[in-house]
Amino acid sequence: MLKIAMIAALLMIGCSDDSGKSGPSENNANNTNNTNNTNGSTTGEGGERPSFATYNVGLAVGFVPLAEERKDAVVSAVSEIDADVICLQEVWLNQVEDEWRQDNIDAIIAATQATHPHAYYQIGEVESAVGCTEEEVAPLETCVLGACDGVPDGELSGCVIQNCSTEFGAVSSDCSSCLVGQLGNPFEDIKAACVGSTQSAYYSNGHNGLLLLSKTPLEDQFYEEMEAVQVARSILAATTTLPSGDEVRVYCNHLTAEITGVEYPGDEFDSYEAEQKVQVERLIELVGEETLPTVVLGDFNAGPADEGLDAELPANYELYMNAGWTNVFLDVYTGPACTYCSSNTLVDSTTDKAIDHVFVVNAEPIAARGDLLFTETVDVEGAQSHISDHFGVRVIFDF
Repeated sequence: MLKIAMIAALLMIGCSDDSGKSGPSENNANNTNNTNNTNGSTTGEGGERPSFATYNVGLAVGFVPLAEERKDAVVSAVSEIDADVICLQEVWLNQVEDEWRQDNIDAIIAATQATHPHAYYQIGEVESAVGCTEEEVAPLETCVLGACDGVPDGELSGCVIQNCSTEFGAVSSDCSSCLVGQLGNPFEDIKAACVGSTQSAYYSNGHNGLLLLSKTPLEDQFYEEMEAVQVARSILAATTTLPSGDEVRVYCNHLTAEITGVEYPGDEFDSYEAEQKVQVERLIELVGEETLPTVVLGDFNAGPADEGLDAELPANYELYMNAGWTNVFLDVYTGPACTYCSSNTLVDSTTDKAIDHVFVVNAEPIAARGDLLFTETVDVEGAQSHISDHFGVRVIFDF
């Protein structure tokens, strides 16, 4: 979940599709499980069992702690996920001086080439002209230098939200957009880039952070931008014939987050919830036009209250239920199915939420197993850390 606000107009173009041959899975299905073992249980007596995973990897420099330091662990973890199709979120571009690079995307595609040789993603190009005046940024600078002195560059956004939200909220929309677009740099560099010049208005230069990986070819690819004034929000979709022989339509997305402590900056809607609601309605509309069994994966930033779970934008989540969607993971998983959790070392929260989902439409699958992925810590720079601020989700089932 990204935790700060930005506004801009957005133009996005471009795509990539890598092809190759994929091999079969090797292990047998077990019962519902909470595990970090990502290489089990995708075959059964009838042959290959369809399997799908979603994982928000949190490679968000400036938003999620240790983004750069965790990259190798993230790449390694993703390469170990045994699922036919994987939807990743927050595989953001990284900025080196004035150049935006897709190093994170390339590293994951290279690491998964042997198991998931088919990849689909979109990189947008932003036309924007946003910046700040010295006068409007001065109060924010005073607060940041006083309250956030010594805070690592990668954790600056959290410090600003906690200590300087009033000063940040007072700058213009163009200025806040510019500042956020430069997150990951020291504040003095952020200010230097935005005062007296113009920069990109969206985080990660307008990239949506989505990456869809598959063992089998991704055909009939589809891409659509969604209404958003914060992070670029998009829908990816494709059709694939799984190793099991099942033909399915797959959607991969990451919807708007509710940002506590930051006033909604847009004019089109009056809240983050309202912005997300329009995205949900559009997603439901598109999926409703499909005739194939359809699996919808991603970080929805909405979820129900349940055993051990706090609700997140429950009215928006209920729209999926009203549309007849089946949340196969929540249906099959036994125990608190938290994916954005207070127990995570990278999360500054006291609540436990299920916001990463695997939905199925146009089919009545029998879920064979549901797994929470990467719930244990690993060594990052000599300290124990989770791989991402989210846990992954995998479901294995029969159509």
